Amino acid sequence: FDQWAMPALLSMTSSQHSDGTAAMLSFVPWLRLLRILRVMKLVKAFFQGDLAWTEEGPFQVFMSCVIGVNAVVMSLELDYKWDGWVWVEGAFLVIYTFELAVRLKKQRCGFFLDPVISNTVFNYLDLVMVL
Repeated sequence: FDQWAMPALLSMTSSQHSDGTAAMLSFVPWLRLLRILRVMKLVKAFFQGDLAWTEEGPFQVFMSCVIGVNAVVMSLELDYKWDGWVWVEGAFLVIYTFELAVRLKKQRCGFFLDPVISNTVFNYLDLVMVL
């Protein structure tokens, strides 16, 4: 907000007196507070929500598709120079971090102590790759 809206607000209010500028910009701290409250609401929903959907087919298929698209993107990165690849990789990182967070929340200690050894190995691999 500060990078794109504040210059626009300042340019709109530059024709007014300095009183109008101060009055118009006094709401900015309140917008920041609302942003923090919105993030806290999302965190609360995350901790109280039922994450059973992480074990179901549609989520697993979605994550498999993301992995496949990521493989294609990595091959395209080698052939085409583009400054936007950083943002695409950032989006993949957000998706993978979300997946890891919901799986850790759902499975808790079972994420690290799964009785099936292959699941435990892949869980540790996921953890190391995302972190």
